[in-house]
Amino acid sequence: RNTTITKKERRTTMKKTIAMLLALLLVAVMLPVTAMAAEGDVAKIGETGYPTLEAAFAAVTNSTATTITLLKDADVTNIIRIESGKNITLALNGNNVTFTIESKFFRVCNAMLTVTGSGTIKEKNPYFSPIIIKGGPEGSVNYSVVNIKEGVTLEGWAGVMVDQTSGTSNNYGMVLNVENATLKGINDTSGASGTAIYVNGVVADAKISVTNAALTGTGTCMYLAGNAETTINGGSVTGDITGIEIRAGKLVLNNCDVTGGHGEVTAVANGNGATVSNAALAVSQHTTKKPIDVTVNGGSFSGGAAVYEANPQNNSTTDTAKVKINVTGGAFKGVIAKDEDNSTIAITGGIYYSYVHNQEDLAKFVPEGSEIIFDGISDGVQVKPKNTTIVIIQPTEDKPAEDQKNPSTGANDFVGIAAAMAIVSVVG
Repeated sequence: RNTTITKKERRTTMKKTIAMLLALLLVAVMLPVTAMAAEGDVAKIGETGYPTLEAAFAAVTNSTATTITLLKDADVTNIIRIESGKNITLALNGNNVTFTIESKFFRVCNAMLTVTGSGTIKEKNPYFSPIIIKGGPEGSVNYSVVNIKEGVTLEGWAGVMVDQTSGTSNNYGMVLNVENATLKGINDTSGASGTAIYVNGVVADAKISVTNAALTGTGTCMYLAGNAETTINGGSVTGDITGIEIRAGKLVLNNCDVTGGHGEVTAVANGNGATVSNAALAVSQHTTKKPIDVTVNGGSFSGGAAVYEANPQNNSTTDTAKVKINVTGGAFKGVIAKDEDNSTIAITGGIYYSYVHNQEDLAKFVPEGSEIIFDGISDGVQVKPKNTTIVIIQPTEDKPAEDQKNPSTGANDFVGIAAAMAIVSVVG
């Protein structure tokens, strides 16, 4: 058998090979082009890589929920705008974002930004904040939302700033949720002391939730000047000057540890910033004269003043009557004090370590239904609700026992239980 390949056969074989390669090339050209993440890329969306974080954010063009994953530390030199209904999650993925030029940041307006850890976002030259939330028109709900998740650290003059949209009256619908994260407010480039969360005084409607977070500030750690509803659950708030200063809105503190400076407490009028020094919790109505409603449910408060209400703007008695502080529990190291105005402080629970020898100063804040007692606390006193009188109503022919209701519980009172309770009835 002759196995010798002729020139004609070789040419035929080569033509077939070339034809096959051309066909494969044509198929490849027709397939969608996907830029795979390369070694030098800073971030990716899916498997598509981007050389800068700015480029990755710019690639998001609609409201579809999109995750941008950081592949290495990113230096950012521009404002990154998240707007037009976009919904972006930035997964730091163990990396950090640094805004290397002053006044550059993530600007969230009519959009949602969620940041997951671990990693840090910070200003190299602190001046504003690494994240600024802008408001929408009146009536807006969830207009601009920022979620800071576990393992994330934010650092700047303000950790997060809740602000108006410049040049407009769009001050509504801003939402900030912080969970198991760290927010640090540090001195800015001029030396001005920093705040972990800053709410501008013109804000008309914002909602802030902070859960098990660690907040620190070289000045007032939380400055709540605008009309925000803020709830803090657990965690800590520590300010070198003051822990929290609220100037408008609502604040609920549930088992949070708040610390301020321990010098003499002072208050100075200021239409554009904090007013109180050396307090854990300061309540100081703004020039806007909006209502303030504060509720303290447990936790610890330590400072020159543990709780301090001030009226440095000399607002009228009508205005300060809208300031109400209710304390149901907690441990307080520092005085409880208020200005001579129409605000109210009502203490119905808690342990107070500055009032062993001057209970009369505390008593003026304790309403009739509560009392100050020594309860095995060597260096403090406790406030508790008074024991209530239990009145036993015996059944009569006109009003059988089964019809009786306990007005506080609505439960049926049974004669046998009533008889037993009579033995242990106490008079408050």
